[in-house]
Amino acid sequence: MNIPEKVKIAGYEYTVERPTEPFLVDNDACDGVHIFTQQKIKVAQTGNEAYQNTVFIHELVHGIIMSYCKGCDNYDEEKFTEQFSKGIYQVITDNPEIFR
Repeated sequence: MNIPEKVKIAGYEYTVERPTEPFLVDNDACDGVHIFTQQKIKVAQTGNEAYQNTVFIHELVHGIIMSYCKGCDNYDEEKFTEQFSKGIYQVITDNPEIFR
């Protein structure tokens, strides 16, 4: 898997930052963060490749949920699944270089 410099989620182009160390978010040390209002994802270059890939996917999922699943507040499983599947499909088709 390739962690790119940019990724599209729901038509938004996100910048992907790769700090060399964990960083603070609300006074907590983090290895990843999704910032919807800035179209930014940060993934620290800590841990092995599999760990970094997992953190990146975790942040992609946050982006998909923020973009496609905002109306799923009461967790209607079918509605959530329908919207989330659209988000996963979009991320995969708009960013094939990630999965090569």
